[in-house]
Amino acid sequence: PSSRSQLTRWPLTARRRWKLDAMAILPSPVSLAQLSPKFSASLVGLMPDEQTKSILVVDDHPDNIQLLRARLEARGYIVEEAADGEAALARVYTAPPPDLILLDVMMPKIDGFEVARRIKSDESLPFIPVIMQTALDSTESMVQGFEAGADDYLGKPVNFRELDARVRSLLRIQTLQSALQQREREL
Repeated sequence: PSSRSQLTRWPLTARRRWKLDAMAILPSPVSLAQLSPKFSASLVGLMPDEQTKSILVVDDHPDNIQLLRARLEARGYIVEEAADGEAALARVYTAPPPDLILLDVMMPKIDGFEVARRIKSDESLPFIPVIMQTALDSTESMVQGFEAGADDYLGKPVNFRELDARVRSLLRIQTLQSALQQREREL
């Protein structure tokens, strides 16, 4: 069969297109070791400085976690995952806490609003930026997320250029906040 007939037989749905877009990325730093030495060396300069930053991805859909993990690891971040709000809270309270949390709103057990509320109300935790992501696109749900303590908000399906920009921005703020807290302790 011709390639044209294959294209019409399997039209790209929005979800497939999103997954293909998400997977069209550079290899993660972990997978660089598996590449040929010459090719690996050419990619090293393309990796960002944030390699030591950790991001906790919280979502009850494994496909979403897989896509976000691939995208974020390709940018040099250490990615951890939690499948629900309880697992997310348990991970946040282990040392060291993540540098940023990418949090789904609609999850079983404890929803994203309550997870954000608990994290932001606990003064024993350092400043951890929270980006809420949801398919709910109403202004009310966005306001509810900000009132729960979210620092930013992304709609689904995730626009990966927007995700990259928001993650970099919030990690820069988190780094400045940590430096400020360190100087306050020194005084």
